[in-house]
Amino acid sequence: MDAGREWLAGLAPAGPCGLELSSCSPATVAGAVARVGLDPVCWAVEQGRAAAARIVREVPPLDGGGASIEVLRRGSEAVTLHSLLRLAEPSARHPTVADESLDGIRDFVTRSIPLDRVLRAIRVGHADLARAFLRACERLVEPARLTQEMEAVNDELFGLVDAFTDAMTQKYLTERDRWVSSKVAARVETVRALLADTVVDVGAATRTLGYDLERTHVGVIVWADTPAEDAPLQSAATSLLTGCGARTTLVVPIGSGRVWGWGTVPRRQSAPEVPPEEGAGVSAEPRAGRRAAARRTGHGGLPRQTGAGDPRPRHRRSAVPPVRRAASGRRARRRGSLPGPPHGLNHTA
Repeated sequence: MDAGREWLAGLAPAGPCGLELSSCSPATVAGAVARVGLDPVCWAVEQGRAAAARIVREVPPLDGGGASIEVLRRGSEAVTLHSLLRLAEPSARHPTVADESLDGIRDFVTRSIPLDRVLRAIRVGHADLARAFLRACERLVEPARLTQEMEAVNDELFGLVDAFTDAMTQKYLTERDRWVSSKVAARVETVRALLADTVVDVGAATRTLGYDLERTHVGVIVWADTPAEDAPLQSAATSLLTGCGARTTLVVPIGSGRVWGWGTVPRRQSAPEVPPEEGAGVSAEPRAGRRAAARRTGHGGLPRQTGAGDPRPRHRRSAVPPVRRAASGRRARRRGSLPGPPHGLNHTA
């Protein structure tokens, strides 16, 4: 810690907040503790979580639940830790922007969150961060140096938010261009249009999805409470659909750690039950059993789905708890349209 910035060593969380609550990588946290100490890092974790909570309140589109919230916390915490390190060691050559602070961009783009909402979230987070540092400065710095330190902190934080905004904007636009040009994007947008009942040409939608919409469908949602790779979740969804008797399947990623899936089943098949069977690389951990809601609908559309779960990717196979459907399917309103979500689903973990 550089001379004159020793006051930052006095930072400590206001409540119980340990490193186990950190959303950043262990390497990032360990490096920060080695440089500034345990209490200041725990303070940064607490501030990062508080800033993320405020962002969700003031910019509701960013509240994607589950893994999306964890992604937002990681970015907020990474910015706070990075700001702490740059303030504590002005002489060190810390990068202008922390890589982990940009990890949420793919999730924002996939969930179709507009750039202006992302920039609004940055402004809200910066205001929260600046307020926390300046209040700490006022409390910990001796009166003779207070004005000088508050000006220095303010200047450093404004420089950081300018650089972060530029980096976020550039990476967002790059990711959006990549996403729009991908086949996955076309499939996701087609599914969203089906759910919104705005598809006019069902034949074109069928070709885009590579999936027969003129059938009876069963659907699932599989997600993780923490960020997860798409492949294990897609495999889990496919396994669940196959267990419901699906002959063909459609699985699309929707945001970070969440996939939607549908499968075609015989029209007169009884209400599907997801049987206990082995999942592909997904574990059912304590308090995090894998669950999904299944729903059946008549031909001509896909069902909207509700579900709950927390699949955690692992290098082993594990059992899938049974889930029983307690709501009857209903026919789509018209060809290519989608019925509303089911009610009364009974999950057994």
